[in-house]
Amino acid sequence: MNYSKINTLIFIVLCLSKSSIAQYESLFDPVQTSWNVKTSQLFGPIRDSLVYTGDTLISSILYRKVAYYRDPSSPLATFLIREDLVLGKAWYRLIDNPLETQIYDLTLNVGDTYTEVTNLGPCQVISKEIINNKTHILFDCYYGNQSDSVQFEMIEGVGTTLGIAFSAVVGPGGIDPVFLCQTKKDTLHFMNNHPIYANNCDLEFLDISILALSKDQLSVYPNPYSEFVTFKFTDLKERINIRFFNLEGKILDDVQIPFGTQLFEWKNNSDQSVLIYEIVGELINHRGKLIKN
Repeated sequence: MNYSKINTLIFIVLCLSKSSIAQYESLFDPVQTSWNVKTSQLFGPIRDSLVYTGDTLISSILYRKVAYYRDPSSPLATFLIREDLVLGKAWYRLIDNPLETQIYDLTLNVGDTYTEVTNLGPCQVISKEIINNKTHILFDCYYGNQSDSVQFEMIEGVGTTLGIAFSAVVGPGGIDPVFLCQTKKDTLHFMNNHPIYANNCDLEFLDISILALSKDQLSVYPNPYSEFVTFKFTDLKERINIRFFNLEGKILDDVQIPFGTQLFEWKNNSDQSVLIYEIVGELINHRGKLIKN
């Protein structure tokens, strides 16, 4: 019996099954998503953090906003990611520049070449597997210093082993960026198992609370509440959105709050007794839990 042919057929069936669903896992979870990426600087290696801070519409196209941090106090830059979850593709762009660069393509198959990461390319696909229900595409190209080189790989729902929108030619960062780990919903979602980098993930730095509002800036009361809950802001200096999610991450409401608002009252019209709220702005990404009596 030719087991090689059987294994090939099994893989094809798995891929076709995934295609028939026509939905790849998003790089982003609406509740929380962050990445750690190591970069090399003139003064040595440093760990950067990328934080999903909300969505924006440009010419009716949905983009995910990602803030890039080296110092938790303020972002160095914010860039945009567009996804196509049917095709499993993603593109990077700057806020003030409409030019998009593809960073991710799960439709590639063994033998295909990928040239978007120009400092590595052309890279050829040498394997495509479904591991733990995620598509992994491995390329015949490496980057980084000779002693700690990493093979280029695309991972469904995660990004690439360069990180998301990181390379020598696109996105923020320094030389030889290396993906360390990703969290979704404040839980470790994926970690780089390379022997040099496996223990370099900083979960505290990944926490989106680096953009949180202090108790002096925000009060939420009463909580637990019976019908209405009030959000009291102090010195709100930007327009924000308050989003409400159930515990599965499904968005239930999304309210835009104007600059300078002091009080906002919200009524829970759903049958959910426990909700997550998220306050999103250009420099704010704060969340908490609401409990209904």
